[in-house]
Formats: sequence, structure tokens, C-alpha cells
Amino acid sequence: MEYIGDFTTNVKDENRTEPRSWRERLLAMMIQTVALIIGLAAIAGFAIYLIGIAWLCFSETRQGSATPNALDAFGAGTTGAS
Repeated sequence: MEYIGDFTTNVKDENRTEPRSWRERLLAMMIQTVALIIGLAAIAGFAIYLIGIAWLCFSETRQGSATPNALDAFGAGTTGAS
């Protein structure tokens, strides 16, 4: 037996005859839950990333300015005479 913190564990788990303690089962369940949450967050993030790429690729293209100066669209380059 090897003493680690609050736990006394067998060094060789394959030779274990006694059932796992509630602490070990709870720890295993917590690790699985955290791994599941992280995995789902990663999948959701990747899905959002792919949706953003698709949005950029397939959305309507912006119309180019017909005037050479972009400020002319706001009337900045006009003299006020129509």
C-alpha cells in the first residue's frame, strides 16, 4: 500500500479485490462530468466557428462604391450645389 494524501491506495490496481471507495467513485464521476462539459463546449465552439466561416463565404457580397472616393457616399466631397 502507498499513502497519497488522504487516500490509501493499492499500487497495482489490477490486483484490487476490495470495491472502490465512495471517494474514488465520486472523483471518477466528477472527472467524467468535467470532460463531458469540456467536450461539449469544444464541439459547440467548433460549430460556431464553422457557421461563421459559412456566413462569410455565402452571405451577400457588399456592393462596391460607384464613386472613387468612399466619402462621396456621405456627401463629404460635394460642394453643396445640385
